[in-house]
Amino acid sequence: MTNTILIDHRERNTEIIKELEKDKIPFEITSLNNADFVINNIGIERKTKSDFLNSIIDKRLILQLIGLKECFDKQLLILEGQENIYSIRDF
Repeated sequence: MTNTILIDHRERNTEIIKELEKDKIPFEITSLNNADFVINNIGIERKTKSDFLNSIIDKRLILQLIGLKECFDKQLLILEGQENIYSIRDF
């Protein structure tokens, strides 16, 4: 049995939604405060490499990870991209 995947409204333009629709996997777009996606009480935060680095610099990342830990049984951070993370910016 497939549960409905909850997707934060800010993620509505991702390729993930197209893949879910193609595979007929149920999902609901909603407002999520502490995750980009929720599957079976697993809170998932998705970052591009650039967003990941920016989140470290402006200290959002730690707050986001604490929010995941406090709100979900399990947590997952997905880091997307092919480029070398060290070549994106002088970090």
